[in-house]
Amino acid sequence: MRRGGVNGDTNFYTTDLSRSWIVGDAHPVLSELKQRLVKAQRLMIDLVKPVLGFNELFSIGFNYVKEKYKFYERGHLEHSISMGPQTVETPFISLIEKRKLEASMILCIETPCYISGFGGFNIKDMILVTEDGCEVLTPLTPH
Repeated sequence: MRRGGVNGDTNFYTTDLSRSWIVGDAHPVLSELKQRLVKAQRLMIDLVKPVLGFNELFSIGFNYVKEKYKFYERGHLEHSISMGPQTVETPFISLIEKRKLEASMILCIETPCYISGFGGFNIKDMILVTEDGCEVLTPLTPH
């Protein structure tokens, strides 16, 4: 096993996804943390719709994690996808972002948490905002 990341890029289109697995025996707190992060991300995805504020979407995920893990701090729960060469582009899903979601936006919904010296996870998926919700563009690989 190696640390690292891979993004797919073609003709200036980029993607951003992450998968994390527990291999072997792990501290129970690590398993609980992963489950909480996955649930927070799923809550965010389930509530995506046009006119929801980026800041509202942030609060949904952040507050769910923070409720159990008081140490949890994040400036954003991720971002729009760029046309290259960088993966990340504004607007960010953050408390200070006042814009609203719009149909046809492609976003990376992410609930990362890293605990120095212990471990962590980065739960993320790409979504397309639709007229009445969203479509997960990375549905076939489990977290």
